[in-house]
Amino acid sequence: MKLVGTASNGIGALQMIEAEHPDLVLTDIRMPGYDGMELLKRARIQNPDMEFIIISGYSHFEYAQTAIRYGVSDYILKPVNEEALNATLQKVRQRYMEHQALTEKNLEQKKQQVLDQARVRETLWMDLEYARILQNMEALNEKYWYHFQEGKFRTFLIQADVKNNEDLSENYADNVMELVNSKAPGLFEKLKRS
Repeated sequence: MKLVGTASNGIGALQMIEAEHPDLVLTDIRMPGYDGMELLKRARIQNPDMEFIIISGYSHFEYAQTAIRYGVSDYILKPVNEEALNATLQKVRQRYMEHQALTEKNLEQKKQQVLDQARVRETLWMDLEYARILQNMEALNEKYWYHFQEGKFRTFLIQADVKNNEDLSENYADNVMELVNSKAPGLFEKLKRS
């Protein structure tokens, strides 16, 4: 952990939070400007995941209740015991590390899902070419990971009319079909986004 700054009042603390984007804020309940609860509310607008530890000499239950309602990580009473503070900081650090690991895992899973989806959707074009397409929309959505809905369709027909032209070789016709197969998925994705 690294200390990025200190402030002597709630207004200065909020400005520092906005500038530094800390992961954890230790704040007193009573201070000039914004009190600890107001600082917490305003800072959470900037970063809902920010952790807060409230330090206060007031042992009244309502402060602890309010702090918990606003999602404070911990509530420490003055005078602050160094051992207790370090233990609290370690708990917060452990939660942060677990959250980071989970976030990274979720990002990796999403990247893999996008790659898998693209591979599966590529088979749609081969299935269309060889007339192996499913007739049931629910089965089609499940197989190709689409979200087609009844009444919301865009239809396009591509016909490469080169087979009967004696001036063109069969190799040319195959190249046209290969070009259509390579371009159609990209066009379909563009249409889907618009």
